[in-house]
Amino acid sequence: MNNFFKTIKKYIKNPLYEFSTINRYNWSLLIFIFFLLFVGIVESISITPVRLEDISLHLFFKHIITMCLGIICFLFTAFVFDYKLYKEKKITLFIFIILIALLVAVLVLGKETKGATRWLDLGIIKMQPSELAKIAFAIIATKILSKKQKFEDNFSKKFWITIGCFAIFTVLIVLQKDLGTVVLLGLTFTAILIITGATWKRIIITDIVFAICAILFVYIEAYRTTRITDYFYSLSDWTKSSSNVKSAIIALGSGGFFGKGPGQSEMKLLHLPEAHTDFIFPIIGEEGGFFVVSLVILSFIFIVLKAFKISEKCDDDFGKNLAFTIGVMFALQAIINMGMSIGVLPTKGMPLPFISYGGSSMLYSLITIGILFNISRKK
Repeated sequence: MNNFFKTIKKYIKNPLYEFSTINRYNWSLLIFIFFLLFVGIVESISITPVRLEDISLHLFFKHIITMCLGIICFLFTAFVFDYKLYKEKKITLFIFIILIALLVAVLVLGKETKGATRWLDLGIIKMQPSELAKIAFAIIATKILSKKQKFEDNFSKKFWITIGCFAIFTVLIVLQKDLGTVVLLGLTFTAILIITGATWKRIIITDIVFAICAILFVYIEAYRTTRITDYFYSLSDWTKSSSNVKSAIIALGSGGFFGKGPGQSEMKLLHLPEAHTDFIFPIIGEEGGFFVVSLVILSFIFIVLKAFKISEKCDDDFGKNLAFTIGVMFALQAIINMGMSIGVLPTKGMPLPFISYGGSSMLYSLITIGILFNISRKK
């Protein structure tokens, strides 16, 4: 245990010094992050009263609390802990054990909501461990595969270890009926294999096996099959989409160029039951119009491209691969959320990073961007 804490202590930096040398960091990243957080605050206060029977701002205050907790976590991952801490075998193993314990705890102690068991009630917030599993898996997989190997056999061993970790995460998350996160992890894993130099044969075989398993998981549950069927019907005629998607398309299209104004959305009036989480993007379009929607999309594009730029400039294999993976994760999550909101992708619960209501999603987003910000630090 002493060695464990000594390892952590070795990578702790002086936050006051780090703040004084903020110019060493890619601080332009923060402009777009805080813009997205601001959009989330505006939409949260706009939607909250509609979600309750009275005019309480309970959800809005919870959103602010979780955002503040997330900012604290951001400060730690950005300015206190050096990202190279996560390369240490003890720390990686600790992260793996903690996440597995949380995922198992959800299955044992979690409460079922809307047919799925994904949350642990911690009083102040409800934690969804599958959200934190995204960055945990990214750290574990890039740590295992990043080190350059002289012999194919060594990489092969590390590859199978990573496959084992992925399988454990996937099974536990599937049991929580959260196929969307599993798909995101699968796509992220593919990106990690590509950037760490895995052979195309390995990548293709892994993706084929994953795709077959995903299809089986879809057909096991009738509601998933219905979603896919509705999606294919809607490709030829959008009016055949599910009621949620039709409402989302109407909301997004009715905003015009500058929108109806904050709080003026009509589709949030119970037409979109998940307007504060999964379908928040159409509400942004309805209230903020094409102008605000464009700024949100451009902000995500900037964050992703900046992550790739940080990856390119990093001289550490682990940091290079982790920064690239973080960029891919944010890109995928934004694309999936926006895509399913307008019927381009099948409907699946996926929060929009930094904007959607949800404590775990907010913590995951700010912890992850903190790590990316830490990697951007110039020597």
